[in-house]
Amino acid sequence: SFVSKLPPQVALDMLVSIATYSITEGVPLPQSVTPLLGLPDGYEYKEKSAAVGDVAAKSEAMKMIMESKVEEVVPVAFEQKEV
Repeated sequence: SFVSKLPPQVALDMLVSIATYSITEGVPLPQSVTPLLGLPDGYEYKEKSAAVGDVAAKSEAMKMIMESKVEEVVPVAFEQKEV
């Protein structure tokens, strides 16, 4: 196991963090690494509400995008300069 290759203090801190997370959050973490607790939720796309996160920042960003001019950006290859 990779934990056995870590310095003892790091391994202990990691195991305590894993145990604490598993106790407070349930089975998602151990379920993702072992088949003993059943299959984890899939990784399919699930639409999230637009109201999640910093709604004010999202609204400001959308406003700025809508107000900005559309400019065509033409990619230009970088030229190597001889030294």
